[in-house]
Amino acid sequence: MERLNISINGIDITAMNLVLLDGSLDNLLKPNELKSLVMNENASIDGSLAILTDRKVKSRDVSVRFLVRSQSQIDLVKKVESLTDFLIKGIKDVYGNYSGENRFHIIELERVYRLVFLKCDKYDGFGEDSAILSLQFKELNPLNRSL
Repeated sequence: MERLNISINGIDITAMNLVLLDGSLDNLLKPNELKSLVMNENASIDGSLAILTDRKVKSRDVSVRFLVRSQSQIDLVKKVESLTDFLIKGIKDVYGNYSGENRFHIIELERVYRLVFLKCDKYDGFGEDSAILSLQFKELNPLNRSL
């Protein structure tokens, strides 16, 4: 598969010295999970009744892995701190306040994933010039992916 053009909050990930790692796109593209069925276990009927129409999707946890590149170990530490601060703040809302929501735009797929940063689940340093970050996000409404 060719490399996709991906931006976070309007900034191309290559400009942030990030490379999306294998499995991350799969995590984003994973089909939505539906909320539990609304069941009626009425004692006056055999079996169960369930509402099967107009079912809703659950929010979901998404793990995204990046390779972070830098010039030196101190630069790497600064880049990781800067990235997490950037993701905690998210984009600015219409009033100029940080919203906490990050927009992962995959241009070729014409999709925007609206993700809230939760934590850095794993950090693997590779010498002084790179590290792999496994970042955890919450997608509050998986049906809100249009541009």
